[in-house]
Amino acid sequence: MANYSPKPALVTSANRSRWRRPLLALLHALGLALPLLHHGNAEAGDGRSPLKPGDGQLRPPSMQPQPVGRRDLYRHLEPVPPGLAAAPRIRMGVHLENAYNLSIPDQTYMADGWYWLEWPEAVQQLIEAEKIEPKQMVELMNNIIGYDFSVEADNPEPLERPRGYHDQVFRFSGGFYIDDLNLRHSPFNQLSLPLPFETRPQSFAVDSEHPVLLVPEANQEGLVGAYASIKGYQEVGTNIQPLIHSYPTDFGESSTHDFAC
Repeated sequence: MANYSPKPALVTSANRSRWRRPLLALLHALGLALPLLHHGNAEAGDGRSPLKPGDGQLRPPSMQPQPVGRRDLYRHLEPVPPGLAAAPRIRMGVHLENAYNLSIPDQTYMADGWYWLEWPEAVQQLIEAEKIEPKQMVELMNNIIGYDFSVEADNPEPLERPRGYHDQVFRFSGGFYIDDLNLRHSPFNQLSLPLPFETRPQSFAVDSEHPVLLVPEANQEGLVGAYASIKGYQEVGTNIQPLIHSYPTDFGESSTHDFAC
């Protein structure tokens, strides 16, 4: 959704991908690191010819890493495309209470606070039909430590509001990845602390049969709390950008791969 970027220091970047990590970690996870990390002297650095298959090498030297290929794309949601004008909207608000444990070498920080969702009856019908828990309606895409991440609802059940709307408040806490860290002007660099939210259920995809949009609460104030500051940085503001996130994969589910964020 709106990419809520509380900025104890500076300007927020909107481009977040669901699994972005340092490139080396990504390649290692995909089993492609060995060809790239080949040290040049294959046999203990003696300058002789590469090892033959069966001599202890994990794969033949002819296997070259393939191009990474197409990356995730983002485009602005506003103005809403004509094809999505009738799509139901989940409205979202956020309050970042704490930001701490900033690690520049790791490109991470810790944060906790609250977010709240308001959705119409059309979304409620999808939730009931597919047995979706309200806290599964959106996810924080740059969370990095799954076992140390929590989302808890303030109320056991969503509250019913006038005009058929429903809402619920959630408290979140966890560690998050800073994907856009530019240190060229260090120590006077700008630092953006991103909190990118995105719709999660596959049925909410904007290119599905029943698309659902995620939009920021209108005229929202108080995005940043008293303890959401980083020592040594001056706060300059926040930036909220509702986007559509297009993935270069279909997740094995035919063609639905665009989500509101």
